[in-house]
Amino acid sequence: MGTTDKQFNLHLRMLLRNLDEAKQQVTKEDTDEKIEILIQDLQKALED
Repeated sequence: MGTTDKQFNLHLRMLLRNLDEAKQQVTKEDTDEKIEILIQDLQKALED
């Protein structure tokens, strides 16, 4: 089943917000952790 434009835009907004949060982390470890969570979430979305 395909997604609507609004659903796709929502996913993009969430991706951008999560990347921005990762960029704002103080330590590399915190940044890596945020990015790893994002990768896992994206992988789950692809598998659904």
